[in-house]
Order: sequence, then C-alpha cells, then structure tokens
Amino acid sequence: MLDWLVENPELLVTILIILATMVFTIFAKVIINIFMMGVKFKADYATKRDQLRFESEMKEDLRAYRDELLNAVMVAAMEMIKEKFKEIDGIKDVATNIKIIEKELEVKIRMVMDKVDEIKSLSDNVRSLDKKVERLQYGSTNSEIRRKE
Repeated sequence: MLDWLVENPELLVTILIILATMVFTIFAKVIINIFMMGVKFKADYATKRDQLRFESEMKEDLRAYRDELLNAVMVAAMEMIKEKFKEIDGIKDVATNIKIIEKELEVKIRMVMDKVDEIKSLSDNVRSLDKKVERLQYGSTNSEIRRKE
C-alpha cells in the first residue's frame, strides 16, 4: 500500500490536506465548545479582563494552527512541483536522444544508399562484361537464343 501512495504523491498530499482540515475543524469546534461552556458556567466568576485575555489567547492559537496548516500545504505543493519538473527534465533528455538517433539513422541510410548505387553500377558492369563474353564465345552472327542453366 505504501508503494501505491509513493507513486501518487498528489493523492498523499490531498489526504494530508483533508486530515489537517478535519483536525483543524475538530480543534476549532472543541475550542468553541469549551469557550461556550466557560461563558455559561463561569459567567459569575470571570471578569471582563479574563474574558478578553482568553479570547486573545484563542485567536493566537487559531492563527498558529492556520500558519502550520499553510506551511504543510506549501511543503506538499513544493514537493509536487519538484516531481513534475523531474518529469519535464526526463522528457527533454528523451527528445535529445531521439534527435541524436535520427541523425545517426540519416547517416546510416545515406551510407546504405551509396552502397546500393555502387552495387547497381557493379551489376551493370557485370551484365555488360557477360554480354561481351557471350559475343566472344559464340560470335555475334549466331541468331539462336542461349538459355542459362
């Protein structure tokens, strides 16, 4: 299962974001409930200054958790961006290799075509020499058609 998660980093990031959001939401609801319970049961004992201090502490805590969540999302996003750039570099390398192979194939095809032309010329020379040999061997007055066996 871990191999599958490693191969799909975007899924891992999504799961981490969902978990962080759920934890943040649950934590915020718990804080709000505690605050509401404190307001209900300690209304007679809490002073206004205590209440303001408690509210400011809650706001600071929520800001800290928000910053942690943003940092986690940014780290995950940067990892995904790095992975995508690695794929782009790989594609560039493949394209360069294909161009090199294409040039090598062009050179090899040119060499083969030169050899084919050379063989054609040798073939023409062999036919010409074969005709000369036949004329010398059988004479040019012979009207029979000789067949090769």
